[in-house]
Amino acid sequence: MAEYTKAWLQYHALSDADEYPAVKRLVFICPEDGGGILKSASEEAVTGFKGYLGKADIGITVEKPSEKDCLPDAPESYSITRDGESLIIKGSDERGILYGVYALLRGMGTGKKPGDICTGSVITPSCPMRMLNHWDNMDGSIERGYSGNSFFFKDGEILIDERTKDYARLVS
Repeated sequence: MAEYTKAWLQYHALSDADEYPAVKRLVFICPEDGGGILKSASEEAVTGFKGYLGKADIGITVEKPSEKDCLPDAPESYSITRDGESLIIKGSDERGILYGVYALLRGMGTGKKPGDICTGSVITPSCPMRMLNHWDNMDGSIERGYSGNSFFFKDGEILIDERTKDYARLVS
């Protein structure tokens, strides 16, 4: 990944990484089956843990909620808790898991201790519908804005490549 694509998502080694030594795995508890958003959440978590803690071997499991699990009920909601060697992110849906991963990594990057991040409080975004309008057309042309062709569309197809993935990370 090119340096410029990391922007504010640069995961530099933490000076207080010893606060997280016992963390061996992440558990995502989500009612939805593993889709593209859960895959993105897993990839971001691995990238973050590798950068912050030098741990490329963090185990990630996705579990369906059990009867005793109390999941957030609003769309995109999440909570983060800790159980021994596991950090647990419960999400109302896949997007909640993704937001939980970013919240965990943001907390780590700003120097918060695990106990300050893993409160179990349910967090719900205040604006569940967000939109960016780039005026891109499916044929790859752009109606207004910068010069050049769209990097979202080409010849009636949606482009999914490293550039669009980096862009999605930066606006999430």
